[in-house]
Amino acid sequence: MIRSRGIAFLLMMFALLMSDLAYSGYQDTDDLFTIEDATDVDRLVADISRRLNDRGFIVLGVINHAAAADSVGLVLGPTQVVLFSAPRKDTKLIRANQSIAIDLPQKILVWEDHAGEIRIKYNAPGYLTDRHNLPVKRLLRYIDRTLGQFGDVDDGLVTIDSEQSVEMTVAALRDVLTDAGFRIPFVIDHAKIAKNVRRRLRPTVTIIFGNPNVGTLLMQNSREVALDLPQKFLVWEDRKGQVHITYNAPAFVGQRGGVQELDDVLNNIAKALANFANQAAMP
Repeated sequence: MIRSRGIAFLLMMFALLMSDLAYSGYQDTDDLFTIEDATDVDRLVADISRRLNDRGFIVLGVINHAAAADSVGLVLGPTQVVLFSAPRKDTKLIRANQSIAIDLPQKILVWEDHAGEIRIKYNAPGYLTDRHNLPVKRLLRYIDRTLGQFGDVDDGLVTIDSEQSVEMTVAALRDVLTDAGFRIPFVIDHAKIAKNVRRRLRPTVTIIFGNPNVGTLLMQNSREVALDLPQKFLVWEDRKGQVHITYNAPAFVGQRGGVQELDDVLNNIAKALANFANQAAMP
């Protein structure tokens, strides 16, 4: 972890992250920051969003986990996730390996810890490069790799085949999730975004969904897990026309986020996600 007196350095790194340049000598650092001059999560999130927009990124929205917890009568300290995109760069990354769409749009987690300090975390380029087998030139390795924290879980991705089209699979997933009481704040059509910037991309859709009754319990245990919440289903068509459903294994999310002694909860989430995916995969 490093301390910073502002977010200019953080945003400079994100600008580098989304470039296509090869590694060129930037010093390694961590993906976890304490912002010393920040006193309020709301203000910092607004400032980050504004500065991202100023630098040409598209801020898609903000997930306010604390507000979601409050909506179901639970308590969680200030915790928000900023979702943002660089469409041309994102498209290039997805074309290199469609599985990276499960980690797109990019995210910045901002929260206030128990000591009252404002913390920031995001996905390190080395993590994304290794998880999705991307060549180094796609992502700068100026940030220290952090895969050692993930234990024996491989890339943490679960993928099943769907017997339906991408469109029908997405519709089926939305139906089963809604019926199960999940909220769906975002559905991101990466191929449509690519088309808007005059690029071609095979059908690739990310569904972002969550249930504060479940997610809050994990975040109360470890706030860092919020970087991977809400959960996602990635629906994508490969070069051969086969449609797949990919999602993050809850055990992987828990290990990565430092969740302790909630194995039963993570196992139940895993069973639920597998059930949703299998239902949507069948006509």
